[in-house]
Amino acid sequence: MSTKSEYSALSLPKLMAEREEDTWQVEGLSVESVSEEEPEERPEEEADAAEEAQLPRQEEMDLAPSKVFFTHDHISSKFRSGTLLDDAVRDIINGGKAFDDFPSILCTRFHDKLFSINNRRLFVARVLEQMGCLHLIHIVVVALDDPYLQREGDGGLTKWERSFSTTNGGLFVRVRSDFRKFQSDHAGQVDQGQTGQTRREASRRPQEVLLWQKTAEVKKGDDPDPRKRAQQAKWKLQQSVPSDILNQLGKTYGILSEIITHPRSPQAAVKLAPDLNCTKFPEGVQAMREVVACRYSMKSQKTGSEKKTVLSVQSPVEMSAQEKRAAEKKKSIDRKNRDKHRRR
Repeated sequence: MSTKSEYSALSLPKLMAEREEDTWQVEGLSVESVSEEEPEERPEEEADAAEEAQLPRQEEMDLAPSKVFFTHDHISSKFRSGTLLDDAVRDIINGGKAFDDFPSILCTRFHDKLFSINNRRLFVARVLEQMGCLHLIHIVVVALDDPYLQREGDGGLTKWERSFSTTNGGLFVRVRSDFRKFQSDHAGQVDQGQTGQTRREASRRPQEVLLWQKTAEVKKGDDPDPRKRAQQAKWKLQQSVPSDILNQLGKTYGILSEIITHPRSPQAAVKLAPDLNCTKFPEGVQAMREVVACRYSMKSQKTGSEKKTVLSVQSPVEMSAQEKRAAEKKKSIDRKNRDKHRRR
């Protein structure tokens, strides 16, 4: 398996340029994308992909991404093909690709845990799991004493020793990504004073889910000021979210929803979080996901355009104005018809 073929199945369009120190803002809440130094990829990594396919496999299995741990402390924000990890996540969420397009994730057992050799693939899987879009991944387990992991490189360290750099037990990695917050369920941050049962309950407790995310199309003719054009497009995007229906579903399932906006781009997202009495979080997320998908699918069919990641959205205010104009036009036609009948 060559390096090119390893990720050619996921050669996704570059939807956004890399940004540093961007902040997703919510009312009273800000989630920062941590800007970490990009780790350099060693030349030897180019040959790793070809060797992985030839490794003797101890076992293969399907399990939740959260059951697999990271070996690296830092990872690059791009695959070797140049595709941004965030672009891969967005494309899978929007149905452009499937996670199965990736090769299986290679793992090894260490201290009774499964650690991934393919950390960037695992990061994407972890994010998708937290968003409710992915539940199982296929992994291939190789022995820790396999020559592939125990071969020595520069400095006399084995490949495994060079790879195993995590400082948090593999719970998360440091990466420049808008989705960094969604890679872990924070099970490792439970207070040490809690009992084992409380710790297990906390690790199973559902966390925040990014339900929907879109980028609005900025029209050049709307306003001469580019900042105002972007702000108007972002406002329209926020208004296009079917908030009333989501709020009704939220009350039914005990789920809180918030609209997140980006400070420097015409982007908006819907974030979901369970309240204290929520018992059917996955079911509620799925119901809300179907509502949002139906909303934009219907708009795509109405306008005759294909369903894409970047949409030109229409606010409810504009829609109401159109309906009002249509009603006035109908009244005018009815009035003319009545006048004709009277003349007769």
